[in-house]
Amino acid sequence: MNDEGGLLPATAPTPVANSIHCVSCGYALDGLAPDGICPECATPIARSMQGFLKGGDPRWVATLHVGARLSQIGMIGALITLMTWLCFALFAVYSFLSGTSSDISAGMLTTSICVSIIPAFAAVTLIPLGCWLITTPLSASMAEGLRDRALFRWSTLTIAAIGVGTFVLPAMGLFPRWVGRLNLDVALWLVAGVLVLISLSAQGSYIADLARLIPDRKIHRRARLLRWLAPVLAMLTVLSVFAGPLIFAAWPGPFIACVLFALLYSRLARVLYDCKEAAWLNSRSPRPRDPVI
Repeated sequence: MNDEGGLLPATAPTPVANSIHCVSCGYALDGLAPDGICPECATPIARSMQGFLKGGDPRWVATLHVGARLSQIGMIGALITLMTWLCFALFAVYSFLSGTSSDISAGMLTTSICVSIIPAFAAVTLIPLGCWLITTPLSASMAEGLRDRALFRWSTLTIAAIGVGTFVLPAMGLFPRWVGRLNLDVALWLVAGVLVLISLSAQGSYIADLARLIPDRKIHRRARLLRWLAPVLAMLTVLSVFAGPLIFAAWPGPFIACVLFALLYSRLARVLYDCKEAAWLNSRSPRPRDPVI
């Protein structure tokens, strides 16, 4: 009560701060009351204030979560493949210097192929699939707001297509002979090498923008670092190929890049899982049974 015995006036709710948009339709909610609804779609403003992912469409957030998890598994597969072939390369050099029997080297090559075939298959299938899922936009306006989304998606898918065209099709006898005579396979791999650099940079940029929607500063900082660090590591490895034996000094490049991206996707998947749970709680739609990933 005030000094004259009257009731104190009710405190008005603090208006919504700038840069808050409706999680359902994208309408700017600047200046509106937090306990109100969106003028366009009647979605409670409180949902939008919890974060774009936690208050957004739970099915879309679940798609992002599955994409991040598949990308993590694919990166682990690529890491195992690199380690396997590095061991074979080191053994081949040792065999050449020590004069070891060629039969032993051939056996080591066969073992390396057998060990790496499953993780390599996981890498070439799960990484493109995870990329496709994690770059699925909720709306056209969101697709425009996430930088390098299309560049990340299509460069990664093109790399996968080149890998299938130069490895899988020849193994199945479906690769035309004239392609080999024109050395188009070499040209395709040169294109793939350039696309790898583009994909790594676009990948870091896209994840950094996605982290702002969560929001998660740690993922944002790591992704911005990988935006330039991963292409540099890949470029050093490519250049070392022309330096002969110095290639073994640069093998940690792709190894470090795979480890860093695997850790980044691991954290991103955990955070997206929490966002998915919050989105289901905030949604009035029934929650389906989630796949175990």
